[in-house]
Amino acid sequence: MTLPLVPEDIRPRPPFGGGDGRSFIRAVASIAMAKAASDKTTFVDAEAVARERWPRDLTAHQICKAATAPADTLTSGWASQLVTTSVQGFLAGLAFSSAAAKLFTSARLVDLAGVGAVSVPYPVSVPAPPFVGEGSAIPVIQAVFGDLKVGPAAKLAFIAAITGKLAKYSASAAETVVQAAMETAAAAALDGAVFSTTAGSAIRPPGILNGVTPITASTATPASEAMADDLSNLAGAIGDAGGGANLAWFAAVKQATAIQLRAPTFTVTPVPTLADGTVIAVELGGIATGYSGLPEISVSANATLHMEGANPLPIGTPPNVVAAPTRSLWQTDSMALRLILRTAWACAPGMAQVVNGATW
Repeated sequence: MTLPLVPEDIRPRPPFGGGDGRSFIRAVASIAMAKAASDKTTFVDAEAVARERWPRDLTAHQICKAATAPADTLTSGWASQLVTTSVQGFLAGLAFSSAAAKLFTSARLVDLAGVGAVSVPYPVSVPAPPFVGEGSAIPVIQAVFGDLKVGPAAKLAFIAAITGKLAKYSASAAETVVQAAMETAAAAALDGAVFSTTAGSAIRPPGILNGVTPITASTATPASEAMADDLSNLAGAIGDAGGGANLAWFAAVKQATAIQLRAPTFTVTPVPTLADGTVIAVELGGIATGYSGLPEISVSANATLHMEGANPLPIGTPPNVVAAPTRSLWQTDSMALRLILRTAWACAPGMAQVVNGATW
């Protein structure tokens, strides 16, 4: 039987371009609902759930199949072609809550599958082409390019615990629950890592503000003048570094709200993880991100978790270190979604600027 078209079957255009975020969230919800409906004697297939709940959403089916054996994203073939689409769908699905996801859907994208790192050229300076007279020699424009190294991919991972009753939910309710759980966890993980001053290490890329000297906040009055000074100084610093053609703006919630109230047409993204008074400008042409393979999603209803977001520990470490608090998913009729994304990013020198302690 052909089901009638309902509003939820119409997939909206994902924010900031990129893949279909709703389809990715629906694929995750299908995996979770299949797990919730399965027991020791009955196995429910995630793709079958997707076909039943969202029969017109072909992208959800493709994402479900893309992660099944014997597909291998490190070799040529159909799976490797789906990596970019699936990762963009992942980012678009999180862009509502994660400022870093919004940034990455507009950044340069490279495929890190099977490689350690990729050098992405970015323009440092490009001379303006001159006018020449008829018959005169045409000058050769020699632009100066820098190399932006992206990689190797590091493992970004998080776990989100949710109710175990997804199998009883309607399709739209299950999608909402899964999306809320993933957005909350991903926003904290991505935004905290990307918009930071943390140096790179063997396990993670550097934050885009690592090594950036903050611009002194303006003390002009009234507050609108200080705001204009700070924004202009951020843009000017990026312009001096060779960027400025395609700026994106991020700020702590207070400053983002102040900008939106004073200049409603100015696009700025609030970042809850930023300290009050922080305003950031980023040249999109100076940001690159890469991914190795598809996002890995798994669901468990039987694990025991250390319910800690900052510094989780093994459940028990001899002789007497015990993680607390812990939660038994089986005992509390809960589930946990685990997502692993192997990713890297890089920001060219001068292409991200920050003001700390804004007074407006």
